[in-house]
Amino acid sequence: MVVRWAAMEFLRLSQERQKRRLRIEELILLLLRCLIVLSVVMAFARPVLRSLGFPIPGVNARVYAIVVVDNSFSMGLKGADGKSSFQRAQSAAQEIFTKVLKPGDAVSLVLLSNKPEEAIGSASYDLSAALKRVQSAKVGSRATDYLETAKTVSRLLKASKIPAKEVYWLSDDQSGAWESSRRESAKSFWKEFGTLARLTWVSVGTEAKERNNLAVEPPILANQLVTPQLSARLEAQLDNYSDKSYSALLVNLIVEGKKVGTTQVNLPPNGSATARFLYRFAQPRTYTGKIELQNSEDIDRLTADNSAPFAVPVRE
Repeated sequence: MVVRWAAMEFLRLSQERQKRRLRIEELILLLLRCLIVLSVVMAFARPVLRSLGFPIPGVNARVYAIVVVDNSFSMGLKGADGKSSFQRAQSAAQEIFTKVLKPGDAVSLVLLSNKPEEAIGSASYDLSAALKRVQSAKVGSRATDYLETAKTVSRLLKASKIPAKEVYWLSDDQSGAWESSRRESAKSFWKEFGTLARLTWVSVGTEAKERNNLAVEPPILANQLVTPQLSARLEAQLDNYSDKSYSALLVNLIVEGKKVGTTQVNLPPNGSATARFLYRFAQPRTYTGKIELQNSEDIDRLTADNSAPFAVPVRE
């Protein structure tokens, strides 16, 4: 015969509650131990995960930075130090990736021109890979357009959920880059753009007095039909994008790698002139050549547009 009394019933219920509490405490302790082990594993795995592009938060609050590097045509202009604007931009980008941004920060890379390129579109946590992408970039042949590039940057900023956002804008400050921004419709865009992120503008261009640039336009063949019996007339327009005038500027005609003619032109400030050549091609075939400024490196630090190629088909 079992006799239950109140004290015994109380002890039994108390013991069951104690067992449940101990089980909960053991589960919590097990969970904490698992988290400690996971934290140690993650600490050792951080370099590997970061190299694979996985987001690994740093000890400080994360930052989403968009680095804008101008690689438009004008960035090839060299300064008195012998370095081009693009080389200075690459050096500035290296400082940003290695000294300003920290492990755990996210980054995108945009190459600036009138057709901007998302070199790294989706946010990457691999700062070393982003730096390598900048170092491998080249100066292009496109014009500069700040508005089109800012539209690309704006879209990337709005897509990111990281609250702290920064933009580093590396360019040579060409006045023509603002041409599209002078439209009335662009004003509201730039006003909104200023609220999306903290903007740091880094000017990497040469000094204004060093920005003398001459350019040779694509040659024009005046003859519709070229034969070995008829001399061909080749013309090329030369443009002066500076406030300086040039007198007796030497211009060469190159055919199949050989200089076959030289003429002189006078270039007024911010003006143009035409170089004209007469040349008789000896045989019926296609000839290639170019019209170029002589000793162009001595008078112009942006040498990429100091010559213009041509091809002439010569018939029998």
